[in-house]
Amino acid sequence: MSTAQETRSRRRAAPPKRPVPKSRAKTVRTPTVLQMEAVECGAASLAMVLGHYGKHVPLEELRIACGVSRDGSRASNLLKAARSYGLTAKGMQMDTAALAEVKTPAILFWEFNHYVVYDGMGRRFGRRGVYINDPGKGRRFVPMEDFDGSFTGVVLVMEPGEGFSKGGRKPGILGAMPARLRGTAGTMPAAVLASLLLVAVGAAVPALSRTYIDEFLIGGNTSLLGVLFASMGASVLLTVVLTWLQQANLLRGRIISSTLSSARFLRHLLRLPVTFFSQRSPADLVQRLQSNDQVAETLARDLAAA
Repeated sequence: MSTAQETRSRRRAAPPKRPVPKSRAKTVRTPTVLQMEAVECGAASLAMVLGHYGKHVPLEELRIACGVSRDGSRASNLLKAARSYGLTAKGMQMDTAALAEVKTPAILFWEFNHYVVYDGMGRRFGRRGVYINDPGKGRRFVPMEDFDGSFTGVVLVMEPGEGFSKGGRKPGILGAMPARLRGTAGTMPAAVLASLLLVAVGAAVPALSRTYIDEFLIGGNTSLLGVLFASMGASVLLTVVLTWLQQANLLRGRIISSTLSSARFLRHLLRLPVTFFSQRSPADLVQRLQSNDQVAETLARDLAAA
């Protein structure tokens, strides 16, 4: 999100138009980095461009580099931050036709209050349009008629310079799993084991039913009828017990994961400088705290479904 002052200045006087490359740029697919707050769109867009070139920088670090405040970040700050990470960056003013020749990815000023990443132009279902990676909504295709109404003409072009170097750790779900599952070493494996045993018991029931039909109803063999009924009863009993064990361990694991994650979050929060809180509203911090319980619930639900 850009500041109100920058918005007014853009409307008063547009920056001078600059020449763009003559060769048509190819369409790329940048990694998606979603913003946690509305004011982080500029920092998140820069994170996507850096990630495309192989440099993965935490969003919190980019917030500081881009000078994000409660009013957002200026385009000039995004350019300075990009240069500090080794990118050559410059701002341009152009129309949609010239945008087709800009080297991708680039950052666009969107609807005078937002930043998105420009991945390139193309066609989808016979319609011409633009692929953008929106830090608020993810990657999407915008038809040309809708794009013209949102594109402000301001483009931040970036590409690796001489001082650029790849690095950082690519964010992912698997990397965050150990921290999320810490403290659940006994409950989650027990839930997984119960789920596997439920699958085995569930597979045995059709086999018992087939034996009952073939041997008793069709073959008239009653010698194994008692064993067959006992096996069916044991299957039902095992299903009830294993289901109870599965759900009890999932509930316990969810409570432990949510409690420990919230405690770690609060401990980390209390060690942060005052500037961290000056850039965020209390509602955003509460939402982040509540997300720990949502993540724990999602893990437990997906594990049960598996």
